[in-house]
Amino acid sequence: MFRYYDSGTPCSSLSPASSSCLQSPCSSSFTVDSPQPTTADFCEFLQASAFEKDFSNLTLSDREQRELYEAAKVIQKAYRSYKGRKKLEEEEKEKAAAVIIQNYYRRYKQVIFFKFMHEF
Repeated sequence: MFRYYDSGTPCSSLSPASSSCLQSPCSSSFTVDSPQPTTADFCEFLQASAFEKDFSNLTLSDREQRELYEAAKVIQKAYRSYKGRKKLEEEEKEKAAAVIIQNYYRRYKQVIFFKFMHEF
């Protein structure tokens, strides 16, 4: 699709007050010299025989569809197992971090308890 930039159309820029030697694509006008397609051109493009012939190149046989389906299943299984391994590793790291925090807290409670016992 072609875009037409009119010189009267406001353009966005980082600093509107600055004058730059580089011209924005918005500031220049864009014209296309090719003629517009006619109704006959569209009819020729959309002729059923040509369209069906091109469309038939896109269809897959049952065997090809089964192969693609099986390939998709293999890819999905590999991805899901990868994500599962990553999730397990993350959970193991969280559990290890929780154990460390609990150990430090228990140690802290013991130190406070011993200080309290030695004061008496």
